[in-house]
Amino acid sequence: MKISLLIFILVFSVTHTFFAQQEFKSYPGVALTGNIWANGQRTSIKGRSIICGLGEKSTYLSLRTMPNGEELLKLNNMMILEITGNVSNDKMWAEISEVIIELKYNGSLYNKDEQRAFKISGWVHTDYLCNYFY
Repeated sequence: MKISLLIFILVFSVTHTFFAQQEFKSYPGVALTGNIWANGQRTSIKGRSIICGLGEKSTYLSLRTMPNGEELLKLNNMMILEITGNVSNDKMWAEISEVIIELKYNGSLYNKDEQRAFKISGWVHTDYLCNYFY
């Protein structure tokens, strides 16, 4: 019983520390509502998510051929991803089918004629995917 409790506390503190360190800023056009796993792991995360918490403008999230695979593309904060619902066994990677560019790095909306969507298949790490709404 004591070992189970210690394991729970250790896992909780590591997870809590990671998410506490991730900074969820407010932006003019979008509100971030926490990491994609904020409500706990579930059977599917199919749908849209936004890249967040990368830090400086020079950092990026790699789109990869498979979990830990070759890098295909560098993705920035505030890019919206269409997630297929497929995740790696460890739930650390999600497969995407589309990259949507509607928001600038500061969270404001691009004009309609500047917005883009690209169909592309690959995998991204889930640590930097957030739930969001406009």
